[in-house]
Amino acid sequence: MDSFNLDFQHPRFLPNFLLYLAKHPNQSICLYQGEAEIVQGEDVVEGKATVQFEWFPLPYPKFEFIYFNETEVNLGDFTLKLKKSGVSALAHGSHRTWNGADNRSVISGYFPEPVVQGKCQDLSSLVFYLSNFPFFNISNTWGCGEDDEELEGWLDTLFQGQFVFQTGNWRIILATLPESSDFEHLLESKGGYILTHACKLERIDRSPFSVDDSRDLLEAFSYYLSFVRGIWLAPMLLSGYDAKGKKVFEEWSDCRADTWHNNYSWFCPDSTELPKVFPGFIRKWQDEAWRELVKDSIRWYVESSKQAGGVDGAIVLQQTALERLSWVVLVESKRTLDQDGFKKLSAANKVRLLLSQ
Repeated sequence: MDSFNLDFQHPRFLPNFLLYLAKHPNQSICLYQGEAEIVQGEDVVEGKATVQFEWFPLPYPKFEFIYFNETEVNLGDFTLKLKKSGVSALAHGSHRTWNGADNRSVISGYFPEPVVQGKCQDLSSLVFYLSNFPFFNISNTWGCGEDDEELEGWLDTLFQGQFVFQTGNWRIILATLPESSDFEHLLESKGGYILTHACKLERIDRSPFSVDDSRDLLEAFSYYLSFVRGIWLAPMLLSGYDAKGKKVFEEWSDCRADTWHNNYSWFCPDSTELPKVFPGFIRKWQDEAWRELVKDSIRWYVESSKQAGGVDGAIVLQQTALERLSWVVLVESKRTLDQDGFKKLSAANKVRLLLSQ
C-alpha cells in the first residue's frame, strides 16, 4: 500500500508484501494518503485524499477528500484520482462539511465499483485476507499421515498454522495471522471484525495467470469457508505479484462478510481434514447441475446458522436445504425414486433416505 496510518494499523514488512496486523478489532485500514483530485465534468479540484477500509455496516473502502478553494463539488458521482498511485476511480460523494474559518471543505463517500490498480495479467500469485475465521496453529504441510504428501508452505517461520488446499492446477494457502488468537475472546464478547488470516493463491506448476482466471475459484473458496464457519466470509484486499515478487496489481472493493458470531461449526481447529474435503466440494461446484444447489444450500445453511429468522426460521431454512438436496440426489442424480414416489415420502423420510445414501 502507498501509505499507512500507524496509529490505526501496524504493517509488518515481509518479503515482497506487507502484512496487516491489527491492534484491536474494528480498526480501519489505511489504503492511501496523499495528493488527489476530483474531476467532475470540466471542473478539476485539487486536494488531499485518504482511503480507508472500513468495517460497518459491511466491509468497504471509504474515501475522504479535503480541499481549500471556492470551487463547489456536487455530491454524487465523480472521478477521484489518487495521484501517487496513478489510480482513477469512480467515486460517489455522499457527505460534505465546510469550515469557514480556513475555507476547508471535506467530501466523504464510497466507491460504487471496485478500485483496481496495476495489471491483472501474468500474475505469479494472488494474496488476499479473510476476517473472523477461527484460529488454528497446525498445518497439513507436514505430511504426518501415512498417505499424506509433504506440501510446500508459505513463510513457515511466521505462519505457524496453515492449510494448503489443492484442486487441479491450483493451490490456496490459508494461514493464521500472528497474534490472531489473542483477539478471539474480544470478538466472542463484543463481536465485530478483525483480519484473522492471509491467503495466497497460485498455480502448482507456477505458470502465470490473470485475476479473471482465479475469480471462480475465489468464489468457490469463499462459499466453502462460509459453510465451514457458518457465517459469510469473503476475500478482501486483493494484491497480485509477478514472478519476481513485485506487486503489480491491487483491488479494493466492498464484500459480503459477517461480523463475528459465536455459533457452532463442524470444523475442528485441531484437525487437518478441512483441506481434504475441498476437492470433493470443487467437483460439485464445477458440475453445472449442482452449482446452484450448492450455493443455495450454503446460503440457507449460513442464514440458519446465524439464526437470522430466529430458531423457528433456522429450522425451516435447514429443512428446505435438506429436502432440496434429497430431491436432487434421490430423483435427479441416483434415480432411487421417481417423482411420485418422492412426493409420497414424509419430510423426515426424505432426509433419512438422503443421509443413508
